[in-house]
Amino acid sequence: MYLEKITRSVTGIVSFEYFLHEDEDVSYEEFYEIIREKIHNVNGMTGLTTTGINLCFLDQNSNMRYYAFDELDQLKEAILNADLDAAFGGSDEMPEDYGVILNTKRFRINSVDCSGGNRMDGFDSDCYHCIGIGGDQNNCLIECFKFFTGFDCSCEDVRKELGFKLTGKLGNKHIPELEKYFKLEVSVLLDEFDYNRNKDITLISPRIVYGDPGDTSSWLLFKDGHYDIILDVKNNTLKVCLEWEEKMKRKPTNESIYYFFDYETVWNPETYKLQPYSFGLIKTDKEGEILDQQFETLENTENIMMYLKKESIKERNKHKYLVGFNNSRFDNFLLLEEMLRKGDENIKELLFAGNTILNMKIYGFEVMDLCRILNTSLDKACKSFKCEQQKLSLEHNVVQDMFMKGELQQYLQKNYKKVKDYNLMDVKTLAELYFKIQEAVITLCGMNIKDFSTIAGMSYEIFKRKNKDKDIPIHGDMEKSMIRESVVGGRAQIFNKGEYNTEPLCCIDCVSLYPYVMLNNVFPIGETCFTEKYIENKIGVYKVEIITQPHISIIPTRTKNNPLDWESKDLERFLTSQDIDTLVKHGCKLEIVYGVYWNEDIGQLFKSYFTPLVEEKKRQDKLKEDSNEEYNAAIRELCKLLMNSLSGKLIQRDYAQIIEIVKGREGMNAFRQKCNAQISILEINSKICIVSGTLQQYINKMPTIYGSLIYSYARSHMYNTILSKVDYNQLYGMDTDSAFITIKQYLHLRENHPRLFGNEFGQFKEEVIELLNEGEEGPFGIFVAPKCYCFYAIHTNSKKERLIKARFKGININRDRIWGDKDFKALNGKQLHELYHSDTLPHIDVNFYRKCLNEDVTVLHSNLNKTIMNKDEFINIKQHFCLKIIKCTN
Repeated sequence: MYLEKITRSVTGIVSFEYFLHEDEDVSYEEFYEIIREKIHNVNGMTGLTTTGINLCFLDQNSNMRYYAFDELDQLKEAILNADLDAAFGGSDEMPEDYGVILNTKRFRINSVDCSGGNRMDGFDSDCYHCIGIGGDQNNCLIECFKFFTGFDCSCEDVRKELGFKLTGKLGNKHIPELEKYFKLEVSVLLDEFDYNRNKDITLISPRIVYGDPGDTSSWLLFKDGHYDIILDVKNNTLKVCLEWEEKMKRKPTNESIYYFFDYETVWNPETYKLQPYSFGLIKTDKEGEILDQQFETLENTENIMMYLKKESIKERNKHKYLVGFNNSRFDNFLLLEEMLRKGDENIKELLFAGNTILNMKIYGFEVMDLCRILNTSLDKACKSFKCEQQKLSLEHNVVQDMFMKGELQQYLQKNYKKVKDYNLMDVKTLAELYFKIQEAVITLCGMNIKDFSTIAGMSYEIFKRKNKDKDIPIHGDMEKSMIRESVVGGRAQIFNKGEYNTEPLCCIDCVSLYPYVMLNNVFPIGETCFTEKYIENKIGVYKVEIITQPHISIIPTRTKNNPLDWESKDLERFLTSQDIDTLVKHGCKLEIVYGVYWNEDIGQLFKSYFTPLVEEKKRQDKLKEDSNEEYNAAIRELCKLLMNSLSGKLIQRDYAQIIEIVKGREGMNAFRQKCNAQISILEINSKICIVSGTLQQYINKMPTIYGSLIYSYARSHMYNTILSKVDYNQLYGMDTDSAFITIKQYLHLRENHPRLFGNEFGQFKEEVIELLNEGEEGPFGIFVAPKCYCFYAIHTNSKKERLIKARFKGININRDRIWGDKDFKALNGKQLHELYHSDTLPHIDVNFYRKCLNEDVTVLHSNLNKTIMNKDEFINIKQHFCLKIIKCTN
């Protein structure tokens, strides 16, 4: 094996690419040993620190994929043990690299040059974020004027008309003539600041070489013989002088402008990628009045980025918001991919959370996702909030079929108005929904949704403001670790697996379970105290040895990467004092090892949060009942959203893993300083890259004990009111706040415990009997596994079965299809796509659940993979079709 080439970028990344001679071959074991040796050699070089490795796979795309060094052993074991001829796909547990073959003839080691120094490779500003004017560098000054004004003319024609030489660079002396020609005045700044001392104040102002800096809408930057358009000042240099600061203060910076957007996509069977074929956008003022609209199809989607660039300059002095719906999970990836592919650096405040791009700022636009406020589909949200605009219809399967046939361009030309109307109506509906919600939030909470990424974040901010005088417990690492270990989520369990159709069943649901326990229990405040014994009547978290439990266990065993085991009776784990009290109440034996407790607690901590919401919802319900014109559907829906969002926020983990886009050596060094030694780097081009790492220090922000206690109180309520009172033989399962029992047992509970049932918080109501249609028998049930069950009805005459309530974790019961005995390997992606969207394969039905009880069942499943990959495909969304085997566990 020999070194093929070394590449070095301005970000300090040094890549060593190795290639094996064509007449050589190595085993997988030898290949991994060679990699280890080369890593050792690179680490021995002065100033270099290795960060990761790219390996090549012989799949249909032949991509190189990035791995951190600590993933190599895991990958090696996966490759050596997997069936390399198996088709790509399978269960959720299967890594994506199982179904492809490792290429042992090529790999690349990535490292970072930690030595001093810096290089300027091309145009790179130290003080400003710039648009990035392309084209012939001799004409960059003309290109800036063209960008500002939108003039459609060639640079050569401009030179001829103004009498300039046809070749060579233009400079400041040419600007007056260009200003007259384009009817635009500009200012030119250098990439540096003037520093002056005045008493004890350091004055820092931009270095102006042409024009008046007062008009900041037409700033140009001149550096290294090149002109570019200034977007804004970099944060680390934004220490403006008093004079400049006063000019900035006179700008109407409190004014907001909104842009609502949506991509429409098709699936590419060759790359598996979802790619845009149209883009719709409308621009509105802060009242929702439409100011402009843009629509582009397949060949012109790049024009949208140019439009956003121009708007960023035009509306420089306003707060700009780019709003989508579910874009954090979808459209943001397309936006970011487009920008990174062009090497565009105008990306800030990027926040990856799981498989979402929750926050980012592009060209000065703050990107928002309204779905993260509503947590429902756009259709349902528009109906709930009584929007007047309604979505139009478009045959998406026809569009996809045209793409498959290579006729999409012709289809879009023929149906341009139809596609345009559909796309723009979507964003107009989104705009109407946004302003309705914004008005409701201001009315109800005195806040603005543009200040929050999620409804949970908004709810927590309301809670904090209402309890700012309370000593809310935010703990250090030791207490936090104990509290986190005490967290047990909602109870999802099947007690009696099988199909039950000899007598009707029902599902009883607890009304607003989490708000109920938050309103009716005490929570700690202040600091903790350590103890080796249980402290009565004090809230605490303890390490406990459980010796005995009832037939229906109260506490499960939790092991990493495994579901909760509710069958275990003896175990050792951390528990809240509420869990311990419930165990003792039901006669369990246990021993306390050690723990922490709070001397202080407070009742009705959440009353100030919930009371206004509950009262307003009741008021709106009464207005609706009376057909009063004051009824506001938006406020009613918002009350429901806020009541149900706070509990989950309190148990949110603090994310130590961060992903950022960095530029230059300074950006890379700054990232390395705040993260642990092991970082992952994906180079986009010679100047920018995506880096991920773990923060060395991060602030614990959440009162995790509140979240753990809410779950404990909720499980105790379900156990004390239902599980401890029903006949085990007539209890079939649970799903967090609901229980599956016979109607006979339901009537028995109502008779003996009437106060348990009703519409108030914490009471129970039945929710499937009312779903029966006239002439149907049931409900009956099939219970397969936790979160995998169905209730169904049978028509009295036709005996036709109908699902009335169904769930199957990991399966989309509305879209996935039941696989027959077809040969999976013989089908390509296009054929699988056609099968998935046709009626050839049966839908998920009652018989599917029945089969899962006795045999393995295979399902054709579709899932979206959103990834940050490699230098060729750094960010994308791919739709894969695979077979999931539902294993029978008799």
